[in-house]
Amino acid sequence: MSETQGISDRSMSRAGDATADMPQLVLTIAGLTACRSHGGARFCLSMGRLDLASLQPAALVGPSGSGKSTLLDVLGLVMTPTRLAAFMFFPSSEQPVDLAKLIEKRHEAGLTDMRRRYLGYMPQTGGLLPFLSVGENIRMSARLNDRLDEAYLDQLAQLLDLPAALMRRFPKDLSIGQRQRVSLARAMAHRPRLLLADEPTASLDAVTAGAVTGLLLDLSPRFGITPVIATHDERLFGRDGVRRLHVEARAGAEPNTVDAKVQI
Repeated sequence: MSETQGISDRSMSRAGDATADMPQLVLTIAGLTACRSHGGARFCLSMGRLDLASLQPAALVGPSGSGKSTLLDVLGLVMTPTRLAAFMFFPSSEQPVDLAKLIEKRHEAGLTDMRRRYLGYMPQTGGLLPFLSVGENIRMSARLNDRLDEAYLDQLAQLLDLPAALMRRFPKDLSIGQRQRVSLARAMAHRPRLLLADEPTASLDAVTAGAVTGLLLDLSPRFGITPVIATHDERLFGRDGVRRLHVEARAGAEPNTVDAKVQI
């Protein structure tokens, strides 16, 4: 039993009764305030209650600097909120995990375990390690989780148009579009419960951006993964079935402050 699972069993003994009648969720988070300070300026993002349904893609829509990445950092367990009323995570076949409790207790080992096992991340620039081949980059998260499934990875590579010959090459030899498809494969390699993508099409031309968006939206739910994508281009996510959450920022009441809010 993992350390996180042990905490889950102890801290969530009442969760079964509370969530028995709820639709299948990936997470629920409520009463969030997350603040950053830099150079005398202060930025604060707030959000009411968000219930994220399993396998329903969600797009965080807003201009640069509106707070999309801040929310992804909170969901990705790499930023400690200033205020948090509730934060529950629902693995597909295990007890719910009270992330708010882990954060309150500063349980870094438990949070690290959650990130490793259940979260996938696709950064804006791909984030591939230059000293590893394409194949090694893709397999990295699966190896770290002891979930290396070659048949699944072969299927994933085929669907993402990543031929076997490409697996021996290095990131510097790839086009931008190829790097983003490799980044998506790596994020999905260990079959995470939740995939967080931060502006994955920002550096792509319109045609390639549409192709990468289509792959991200189509393939993630197909393999049991729920994607949350930060984007400044709402047009890419206009299809039915995509939940759009608008993030808006405005000048705060105090000098050198910005207040942002997620519209649920």
